[in-house]
Amino acid sequence: MYAPVFSPTNPNLTQQQRSFKKVLNGYAESITLSDFQFENQRRTFDSFGYAVDSSVGEDDIPQMEEQKEIDEYLAKKPKAKRPTLENRNALVSARDPESTTLNEEPEDSSSTTLEIKDPYDYQGRSCLHMPQDVGVNLRSEHGPQQCFISKQCIHIYKGHIKAVQNIHYFPVSAHFFLTCSMDSKVKVRFYNERRCIRTYAGHRQAVRDVNFYNTGTEFLSVSYDNMVKYSMRKIPYCVSFNSSEHKQHLFICGMSDKKIFCVSGYACSLDFSPDMSYVINGDADGRLINWNWKTTRIFERIKAHDDICIDAKWHWHEKSRVLTAG
Repeated sequence: MYAPVFSPTNPNLTQQQRSFKKVLNGYAESITLSDFQFENQRRTFDSFGYAVDSSVGEDDIPQMEEQKEIDEYLAKKPKAKRPTLENRNALVSARDPESTTLNEEPEDSSSTTLEIKDPYDYQGRSCLHMPQDVGVNLRSEHGPQQCFISKQCIHIYKGHIKAVQNIHYFPVSAHFFLTCSMDSKVKVRFYNERRCIRTYAGHRQAVRDVNFYNTGTEFLSVSYDNMVKYSMRKIPYCVSFNSSEHKQHLFICGMSDKKIFCVSGYACSLDFSPDMSYVINGDADGRLINWNWKTTRIFERIKAHDDICIDAKWHWHEKSRVLTAG
């Protein structure tokens, strides 16, 4: 069978090419093998680099059994375990001696800073008192009868080091307003005097929304640090008090778990003029857009910010004064 073939041969062929072939590319023979044995040998070869050779004799079989040491080593290798709560607490305590457990609530680090030197006037009245010398009746329950579109920028309020998220006027009089920003701070500013009254710091992340109590003595702020200071446990997006005088202990908060409403990305707020004839809103290009409510047409676009104009509020007692935030 393995004797040389006596016939004309090609002298240019190599010894391997001149060897006896049963098929075009070599020698093949049929063998009976179950699917389990085939998969077992294939995976053994892929994992450890060896497989059973059918031409090996019985004397060489013990050499194959020595490979079981690899399987025994892999079986004895300990599996990784998740750290328990005690182990995690120990790690935290080692890094920060003041912290004891992970379940403890962080201490409230809220603080306020008075930004003005004269919080009271000559009669001892605080800044909450409605001024009467601004040329507009702030005590009126009704807004102006006719409003006009704003034409130019009067003043730029500065103080936040990051983007402003929302603005809210003081209830009824609107003689000062709240601003919340991505720098995790809330500021109270005079509307007419154009200066900051007080800065509130307490959130660890960006403040998303603020809203006044009906009397203006209190307000709520919500932040991306999962807190509203009233034991909320989800990321809040917007907050609002109940408008009823007898239900001021109730407020609604939209959460990121879609319990009420969740907005993907940012949503530019809009507002009406006091006479309900115009609608204003910001856009992604920093423009303030004025709409006619009846005809649904755009009257004018004003460049208000270099980036997104996220919020716009029309003063309740002014004919053509608007606040924008961005």
